[in-house]
Amino acid sequence: MATATYISGTSFSISGNMIAEFCVGRAVRCDCGTAGTFTGYITSSSYSSSTGLTTVVVSLDTGSLTNQLSSVSHGNDVPASMCRATQLSVGAVLLATSVISVAGTDAAKPITPATQRQAVLSWVRDSLGKFPGITPPSLNLFCGEATDDTVPIGAFTRSTVGTRRGPTGLIESVAAGSPRREWDASGNLLGWLMEESRTNLLPYSAEFENAGWLKSSCTITPDAAIAPDGNVTADKLVESASAGPHMLYIAVAVTSGRSYTFSLHVKAGEWSRFRIDGSDTGFGAGNYADFNLASTTATAYGNAVATIIPLGNGWYRCSCTFQAIASITTNFSIITVDDTGSVSYTGTGSSGLYIWGAQCEVGAFSTSYIPTTSAAVARSADIWSIAVSGLAYRQSEGSVIVVFDSIAGPVASTNNTVLGLHDGTLSNRIFLRSNNSLSGIHCLMVYANETQVDIHLTPATKNAMKKCAISYINNKTLFVENGGIIANDTLCTIPTITTINVGSGLSGADALNGHIKHIAYFPTALSDAQLQAITL
Repeated sequence: MATATYISGTSFSISGNMIAEFCVGRAVRCDCGTAGTFTGYITSSSYSSSTGLTTVVVSLDTGSLTNQLSSVSHGNDVPASMCRATQLSVGAVLLATSVISVAGTDAAKPITPATQRQAVLSWVRDSLGKFPGITPPSLNLFCGEATDDTVPIGAFTRSTVGTRRGPTGLIESVAAGSPRREWDASGNLLGWLMEESRTNLLPYSAEFENAGWLKSSCTITPDAAIAPDGNVTADKLVESASAGPHMLYIAVAVTSGRSYTFSLHVKAGEWSRFRIDGSDTGFGAGNYADFNLASTTATAYGNAVATIIPLGNGWYRCSCTFQAIASITTNFSIITVDDTGSVSYTGTGSSGLYIWGAQCEVGAFSTSYIPTTSAAVARSADIWSIAVSGLAYRQSEGSVIVVFDSIAGPVASTNNTVLGLHDGTLSNRIFLRSNNSLSGIHCLMVYANETQVDIHLTPATKNAMKKCAISYINNKTLFVENGGIIANDTLCTIPTITTINVGSGLSGADALNGHIKHIAYFPTALSDAQLQAITL
């Protein structure tokens, strides 16, 4: 937007040499105060060094400029298309609620803002992650454009190998130092997987025949089926012909007050029901979860929290989280369940189910599988940073859109950060969090160690994709999710930023624990209508 001086009904002047911005063919929006706002395109533009002014001649869609002209915004240089609409005219269209009378048998039809936003979405943000209808971003990270596991910009670190679900649905390893693109069971791209550091505390995570896994009224048939990684390494848990519980269990040292999540990959054999049980001294009696693979259901009891995720090819990842009540070595048990729902029954001596990839980790949710052999194995955090010095970054204003999901969901006393803009300290930062403890999507801005913006929207539910955007300029911050109602703060000072962390806060802290499908930074403060449109 530039300050303009009226010359005639079709011309105005701007201070400085502005012919590069106000070039022939570019769309304009002219604010004439109470006389109205007029749109059109530039037919000529010339600069005079003697006056220091650029003279611009326009062809308007309707009307004429008046001496109340105060400012002019320019759009792009495609005057014959819908893209002639400037940034702010997008808002004018989106906010239209008038009734339009149409010829023929159709009655008058109200056009809602949501309908209009959807109509223009194809040219505001397209399926390839581009923004042809607005000022282009100076940073545009769209995971769909990535063709390999190299970082497209900035520096990425993860000092250990990590795993992910690949495009064919199989679990596969990704080398240290490489970001992990991940897909769902149907082959749909989820985005870059960004996780905190975790340790699988269980040895022999896929070798249940090992003596470290204790058996009661059951046996293990090793390498009995194709595992979720495509190898024939899945074991079969087979019940004995005796009466009573049939269980496989392992001891783990736990610390009082911490959450522990036990997960297992399971496929139905003769049985499709089983239990993950933490009812021992470490977690207390009555804490367990029953899983039914046939109905894809998980039912938790006591202080347990359970999830079941289909992986394809009949495999499921089943997880159960427990809260430790004592610092002690305690047992996690895998118990077969008969068709009546009982864990105590007389077995056949041959029936069972297939298991692979067990994991126990400190935390309130499961993360990507960490294979182990004779000892516990740690996976380090995914840390991705970008220096703004290499971007067309504007310190005084900007906008950001992020498309992401959370594998954690809301977790008490936990901040999961989608994007962290900062100066290397917590004193000057703009953080967008998927969840701020249990209080939902969070926009936090801090300047000189003083909070400027602190806005919460709805929580990011587990494994659900969200689109959020923020726009900021001095004393005006806008925040929106999924094209909804704009939240705002009208009293804020914008901090100076040197670094952008993708999927975490400062130096990898407060990791997202989720997928990032798209991030874009715009060196301008987009309008509320634009934010709504690009987050639909």
